[in-house]
Amino acid sequence: VKIINHLQNKGYGAALKTGFANSQYEWVFFTDGDLQFDLNQIEEFLPFTNAYQVIIGYRPHRAEGEVRALNARLFKLFVDALFRLHVKDIDCAFKLIKNEAVKKISLESNGAMISAELLYKLKKIGYKFKQLPVKHYPRKHGKPTGSNLKVIIKAGKEMVVSYFRTFCHK
Repeated sequence: VKIINHLQNKGYGAALKTGFANSQYEWVFFTDGDLQFDLNQIEEFLPFTNAYQVIIGYRPHRAEGEVRALNARLFKLFVDALFRLHVKDIDCAFKLIKNEAVKKISLESNGAMISAELLYKLKKIGYKFKQLPVKHYPRKHGKPTGSNLKVIIKAGKEMVVSYFRTFCHK
């Protein structure tokens, strides 16, 4: 494990992009640091590494408040409508991806759209996803931001920009 950090907060997407750029092993696994997932569940992903290059978790039972869960459902509806992604849980921060797959795409988002952009671009170049259920626990560290109006507005703007960048850029 190698710790890489930014001197100032550049956003979730920027953190993931820095991690991907510095990854050097065959597989890249990422999760959040707020202890909402059981890291031992990575073992359940390993049997699928021969057949899939993108293995993503989904939370059948989210351990968040009702407002956050509603926001997540609305976000998924908009992303599915705009990008036709249709995964069970776009933002589940429990993903195992073949490093060579990550290296084949260029990510632009620095914020909330990073997971949607990542999955959309991997799907677009032909990668198939395996989706597995993961346990989700109440946050032990950090502050949730998913119900913050400022964060929601910023994510909405980023979604629109991502859409136009993806489908209208020539």
